[in-house]
Amino acid sequence: MDTRTRVEPAAAGSLLEVSRGLRTVRDTVPGLSAIGHSNGFQALLRSWRRRRALEQPLRFASSELLGRRDRAGTYALRGSAVSISLRHRSRDVEIVDEIFVEPLAYDPPPGAAALLAEPRLRVLDLGGNVGLFGAFALEHYDVAQLTSFEPDPHNLPVLRRCRAANPGAPWHIVEACAGTRAGELQFASGHHADSRVLAEATDDAIAVAAIDVFPFLADADFVKIDIEGSEWDLLDDERFRSIPARVVVMEWHAAGCLVADPHETVVEALREAGFSVEGEDHGYPHGTVWAWRTGMA
Repeated sequence: MDTRTRVEPAAAGSLLEVSRGLRTVRDTVPGLSAIGHSNGFQALLRSWRRRRALEQPLRFASSELLGRRDRAGTYALRGSAVSISLRHRSRDVEIVDEIFVEPLAYDPPPGAAALLAEPRLRVLDLGGNVGLFGAFALEHYDVAQLTSFEPDPHNLPVLRRCRAANPGAPWHIVEACAGTRAGELQFASGHHADSRVLAEATDDAIAVAAIDVFPFLADADFVKIDIEGSEWDLLDDERFRSIPARVVVMEWHAAGCLVADPHETVVEALREAGFSVEGEDHGYPHGTVWAWRTGMA
């Protein structure tokens, strides 16, 4: 039975008039527009929107307002058997909003969505961070295998906590960078989702393990790549052109790209690997593209 409320034409007209009236008030009352764009008001708005994503939105909001920075929290997703973990009052919260509060950052285009509807997906998460994308995949798709690469010792405890909050999930964590060869890399740790591989050592850099990720890419249907500039090493490797993945979603970063147009470089590399590609360049030093195999749905 359809339980959605039907809006009669007269009521719809009234709602439109109310909306126009509110906009008029906003534009004419001094300071009201500034209040609406203030950090405090936007924080309240995000808390209100999270009520549709989380089973405990009030506890989440309380920890954001009153809890200490980086305090760990675990929450069930609304209407789902999947839970997430994060550090409050940190960059983790922004990513929760991006992934789980509409508009969804990982909402696939139709061509990719058709392939992701297939059963028993093998998901490879490069840049696992604290497990939020992994939880998103578990919630939305039939996942037979989920592998997350994450090298940052500050992120790993939260990622492990997220995996533990989803007992029975086929979730494997690789505590290393996704590279093109085994070895060690210099790493800027402790920056939440912005932790990254460094071109050279700095005073506060740490050494982390790197693993050749291509054997894992050879065994994945759905690949997510968000590794803060290290994606260029993968794209430059000849083996990337033959990966069998059905769908790839990649966040590209201008950092580390040796050409002037990183967006077009990513699009060209994915097309050379046989993918259809969608994703606009919005003029930022990073962006997201979706790539999928045509004729496989």
